[in-house]
Amino acid sequence: MAINPYITTFLTSLCSKLGFHNDIVPINPFLNNWFVLILFGVLFLSTALVGTVFKTNKATASIGLADNYLSNHAALISNGFVMLAPIFFSR
Repeated sequence: MAINPYITTFLTSLCSKLGFHNDIVPINPFLNNWFVLILFGVLFLSTALVGTVFKTNKATASIGLADNYLSNHAALISNGFVMLAPIFFSR
């Protein structure tokens, strides 16, 4: 979780989709969803790539600022999505 904040949700969702069920990985309908897997995969890959490639260039500094925002507010984004997604997915 310290390397990239979105990797935990992405890997848990990936394990859920692949069928790894044990007592350590909590499996619930939220994590067994393709939208969650893709969304947190994109967030994980974008923050991982931006942190290594785009922050070093002055022309793409705004992308680096967006990456800082996503990284700094990762807990709020993840928890907000976990709380609001079941409302939208249940309809």
